[in-house]
Amino acid sequence: TTKNKGLSEARNNGVKHCTGDYILFIDSDDYIEPELLEKLSKLKDKYDVIRYKLKKVDEEKNIIDEDNIKANDKEISIKDLKDLQYFEMSQIYAFKRDFFVKNKFKFEPGKIHEDYGLIPLCLVKAKSMYSLNYFGYNYVQRKSEINESTNGTKRMENMIYHYNKLTNVIDKDKNISQNDKEEVKSMLAVRMIYYLK
Repeated sequence: TTKNKGLSEARNNGVKHCTGDYILFIDSDDYIEPELLEKLSKLKDKYDVIRYKLKKVDEEKNIIDEDNIKANDKEISIKDLKDLQYFEMSQIYAFKRDFFVKNKFKFEPGKIHEDYGLIPLCLVKAKSMYSLNYFGYNYVQRKSEINESTNGTKRMENMIYHYNKLTNVIDKDKNISQNDKEEVKSMLAVRMIYYLK
């Protein structure tokens, strides 16, 4: 038994023990649609990353909000991600296990916005990505969460930490094109402003 060390450590530990072809991150209380795994299996391990769409629902499964972007079933690039909402959320991606493990991707323990601190790096290092025009993930927003807020100073410090670490790692990676580096850094800056406003 492992003591609860937070979301990042739980995810990192799960990755160590997973054996399937793809890794999906599903938070407690949330749920995926029954057909999602079937749709992923039809792509036959072809892509490092597969993106699907998200709905926000209440505890009675009523839709509160949904990913309303036009996301046709197609291969996508880093540039394409600019037009997609929630680009850094781990829950809307399936990652090929071999790709994820080989790159030694890990969520940062002890930090909030752990997705922001890792997922953009996964996306920019992926050799192939695919977008499914399918609402595969249901994000359950509990009533107790609606009015919750994170300490503003901690939020800012963590976002800046992630941004500096990510941009440094991306800048040093010679396998990432300059165009992709600039696209990701631009998206990171826009999302940081969104979170801190």
